[in-house]
Amino acid sequence: MNSQPDPNQLLQMKFQSFLESRHLKFTRSRKIILEYFLNLGSGTHQNVESIYKNLSAQGFKIGMATIYRTIHLMTECGILEQHAFQQSSGVYEVNYPHMHHDHLVCLDCGLIKEFEDLEIENRQLSIAKKLGFKLQSHKLELFGKCLTPHCIHLKNQNS
Repeated sequence: MNSQPDPNQLLQMKFQSFLESRHLKFTRSRKIILEYFLNLGSGTHQNVESIYKNLSAQGFKIGMATIYRTIHLMTECGILEQHAFQQSSGVYEVNYPHMHHDHLVCLDCGLIKEFEDLEIENRQLSIAKKLGFKLQSHKLELFGKCLTPHCIHLKNQNS
C-alpha cells in the first residue's frame, strides 16, 4: 500500500533537522510551539501575543522571548511564513509547500480570507518567463474593505 507521508510529521522532521544543523536542541517548549501551529490547520494566522495567551490558557508556561526565538527559527527554517498585512508585529501561518494560496485583507476589521486561483498563478509564471525570470516564490496580498456584517467599515457607514 502506497501511503502519503503526514505533512505535519515531515515538518517536524524538517524542524528537528534544521535545529540539529545549528547545534540546537528540540526542546519541550519548541515542540509545544511547533505542535500548536500544526494543530491550527491551514488558513489560521497568529501573532506572538495570541500564541502566548493561547498556550498560557492551555497551562503551558512558555515565555514571550522563547516564543519569539522559536518563531524566528521556524520562519528561518521555512516552516512558518510571516505576513505583515496591516499589523505592525506581523502574523504567522504554517507554510505547507503543497498548499500555496493568496490573501485578501480587510483594512478596517483585519479579516483575512485566503484564496487559490490557477489563472493568477499561471499568469504570474507567464509574466516572469516573459521578463526573463524563473519564479521561485511569490506573495499576493490584496487589501480592501470587507462586506461582512461585523466589519467596522460597514458599521460606520450605517451610523
